[in-house]
Amino acid sequence: MTKRAKHEILSTSKWSFSEVGSPFLITHMTYSMLAKIQGKVSFLLPLLSLVMLVTSSQATQARTAPLALASSSYTSTHTGTAVYSIPVTELEVDPTEDAQPLISTKPVRTYKVDMTAYTSSVEECDGDPFVTADGSVTQDGIVATNFLPFGTKVRFPTVFGDRVFEVHDRMNARYSRRIDVWMEDKADMRQFGLKRNATVEILQMGDGKTQWDDPDMRQARRALASR
Repeated sequence: MTKRAKHEILSTSKWSFSEVGSPFLITHMTYSMLAKIQGKVSFLLPLLSLVMLVTSSQATQARTAPLALASSSYTSTHTGTAVYSIPVTELEVDPTEDAQPLISTKPVRTYKVDMTAYTSSVEECDGDPFVTADGSVTQDGIVATNFLPFGTKVRFPTVFGDRVFEVHDRMNARYSRRIDVWMEDKADMRQFGLKRNATVEILQMGDGKTQWDDPDMRQARRALASR
């Protein structure tokens, strides 16, 4: 081997993985250098094949290892230089805890009914005008009817669009197929009037339970009584 060839080999060997940045570059430089002197160092060709095989295997591992998904984090790389980890939080959630039934956007059943409105006035209600038949305190979104169980969620698309109401009150026994919408203001109640053959969509049937023993409603009723 000539002094020049030895000098080129030694000069090339000074490059480290961290300086060059890629084992492919080392392989390419080694191959290019040896190609120039292949006539003088032909005995190194088997060694070149071995070096290429090893560096190729290391490069594959270097590319795939940072992408492995650990049990507690996800590791990503950017252009082979910066490495960052994104922690993955695993939450154990009890599906039965505070579970709320979903309200269907499609009606379970549809009826045609007459609709009226009422307010919390003594002449319109029995007993306490601000407490409904199931023990709830009157509020916006409450309706009264005799043919649906308490807690039933309904919608009146031709009158109130997508707004959802809930059954918490009852009407006079003579109204078997009528729905009364609670309103706060008498002027609004009179303006509403009587709407015949209005469409009512049943979104979710109620369980019929009352609110007399509900702690929140008990407190609300006590607050009313203290006024």
